[in-house]
Amino acid sequence: MFMGMGGSTREYSHRPENLDFPAWKLRAPNAGRLSGLLGAILLIAVVTAIMWLTGCAGLTSGTAQSQTPTPTPSPTPSPTPSPTGSVPSTTDAYGGILARPCPDLTKTDWNLQKVSVGGKSHWVFCTPSGNVFIKRGVYYITGNNQTDAPAIPTSYDATTNIKYSGNTNAHYDLAYARLKGWGFNSGGPGSYRHATDSSVSTANKVPFTEYLQEASNIHQHCISTNNCKNIWNLRWPPTNSYDGSTAHNLVDAYDAAFATDANAAYATDSGIAAFKASPYFMGIVAGDTDDFSTFSGGTDFPTDPPGSFWGHTTWFIAQSAPRQMVNPRNSWAVFADPKNYTKAQFATFLQSRYGTIAALNAAWGSSYSGFGTDGAQATGTSLSGTGAGPYIGTLTRTTGVDPFSVVIKSGGVVLGGDDGFGNLRGPGIGTGIINYSTGAVSVTFTAIANSVTADYSHDGWGVGNGLMDEANNGHVWFPSDQYNLTGATSTFKTDFDDFLQQYATQLFTVMKNAFKAQAPTKLFFGISNLGQVPGRAPARCPILKAAGAVLDVSQVSTDGSQAQIDFITNCLGDHPFTIWESVTANADSDIQGLPPGGPIGTWNKSTQGARGTQFQTDMSNLWNNCNSTTGSCQWVGYDWWAYLSVSFFEFTDFGLVSWRDNAYDGTEGVTATVTCSSPINAYACGGETATYGNFLGAVTTANKQIDATLPKP
Repeated sequence: MFMGMGGSTREYSHRPENLDFPAWKLRAPNAGRLSGLLGAILLIAVVTAIMWLTGCAGLTSGTAQSQTPTPTPSPTPSPTPSPTGSVPSTTDAYGGILARPCPDLTKTDWNLQKVSVGGKSHWVFCTPSGNVFIKRGVYYITGNNQTDAPAIPTSYDATTNIKYSGNTNAHYDLAYARLKGWGFNSGGPGSYRHATDSSVSTANKVPFTEYLQEASNIHQHCISTNNCKNIWNLRWPPTNSYDGSTAHNLVDAYDAAFATDANAAYATDSGIAAFKASPYFMGIVAGDTDDFSTFSGGTDFPTDPPGSFWGHTTWFIAQSAPRQMVNPRNSWAVFADPKNYTKAQFATFLQSRYGTIAALNAAWGSSYSGFGTDGAQATGTSLSGTGAGPYIGTLTRTTGVDPFSVVIKSGGVVLGGDDGFGNLRGPGIGTGIINYSTGAVSVTFTAIANSVTADYSHDGWGVGNGLMDEANNGHVWFPSDQYNLTGATSTFKTDFDDFLQQYATQLFTVMKNAFKAQAPTKLFFGISNLGQVPGRAPARCPILKAAGAVLDVSQVSTDGSQAQIDFITNCLGDHPFTIWESVTANADSDIQGLPPGGPIGTWNKSTQGARGTQFQTDMSNLWNNCNSTTGSCQWVGYDWWAYLSVSFFEFTDFGLVSWRDNAYDGTEGVTATVTCSSPINAYACGGETATYGNFLGAVTTANKQIDATLPKP
């Protein structure tokens, strides 16, 4: 994660640039393979029963009888069925615990309820069949075409294509069978590939969550399609350069354009359309925290590794320009409505709280002249020139022209505006400059222009003394420390926290309403992590408060310690949450020797065995550490990052399997060619450059222990 405005630390990029996402389709089932396999199993069962009844099993009155074995023909190799097909089943079709029904059985889709487990009050998911479920999901159960010679000379896709003889359906059906054998029971975002596909055997289907497909990060989508302003880049230009990273987004959530865009995106999303009728679809994840700037790790706990936290959201909002004319993320398209509604809402919030500017100034130690601006608006200032230009002129001002406020028109039609950094941009502008201090303007157009004029604001933002003029460019009461707001009064910090909660509530509410309009019975999980991942630190408390009030279930980053669990649950309120989970062992994996793609913390262990021990510790802490005051146990599951060791050029051992498709189970990850572990023991594994330890043994034990605990009231 970038620290604040581009500090020294980086975060892993959890976006699917290199993953194999096929076009949406539901394929016909592989009936031949499944019916043949089931027929063979039935035949064996019948023969065994007859042998038992006639004494041919070798047991009569406790005395063994000599038997002449009958040779059995060798079957054609086929995938071993998932262990989940065993009888009697202890779970429903979705993985819910049959021995532990949920209290309220009137609900017919995924929901969350509280039950008593081991004498403690636990939040749990409830399946469509009405049984208790703790989510143990995995991100991105899909392909990867990445290579990086010499360490990764052949991609995962190419390797598995050979291994499974080009049978993609068998490959991913077996991937789910492997996961269920290891005690996983669901998919996280990126797991849709076969989770509801008819080519997956019934025994291997799992419930899942998913990102939006057409606009996975809806706020980023709105910013990039011209409708929404990005507050992140509306900072005082003399001391802040333009940040071109598309991952840095702070949307103007109070602009009606945001709700309009969200409603349209959710209404036309092919993923929601394909999944919303499926009982296996739990709900939507609104986007990746990587792209929701300031919603990652707060400063209440150290991140792991240290320093990977974000600045305070309100710090950016309070100093932002009150308007924006053209969009740098959408070919300099002109905003139909340039107003920064979020900053205006911040001023309204403070005016409602304090009543008078004198009261605000007393609380903050400030000297604002009012809740508005000291600036003035000028319209229709003529620029002289002919043809396509250049057209020149001087804009009237006392101290300066406000950056982000200039509009250039030809014949009354808006052709562009200023970018806040002294350039004139727009679909009708060739080149142009504006000197904010002198007011000098020069602009040329892409076609012949006429009656060229400029509208603008002056002597306001960054110059005036109104609250809306605040630009963090010299006021002693406005802290330069974006992380802890050092130097500000306690009431200043409280006001910033309280408005952050309001802003987060607005952001979550717009997205949730748009989703529920399309899938009213499905769960809205919000954004993928409220906190820093893999840094194991939660987001700021005001963000968590908003999540607890709006979301159906929140996804929070944590190390599982009692201190963090108390912080998270006190901020969320009595509200369920899941986490993003991962532990690595780079030195004992297929990426040993490669430089990691991001900062490494104490969660990177020296061996796969130690990795497994850490995972077990995490699960124990998350299950047992409930709110120490109320006793409420609010953790309801995790999504593991990720199925593959190599994803998104991360070069960090996040995976359950190597890029050669060998599980980290102490059997498959070896140098020799060996028979794969069940349920893929019809195939060959191994061929690694070193022998790796057993991580998945510990994972399987921990996962299955959770389900073993759930039936106990």
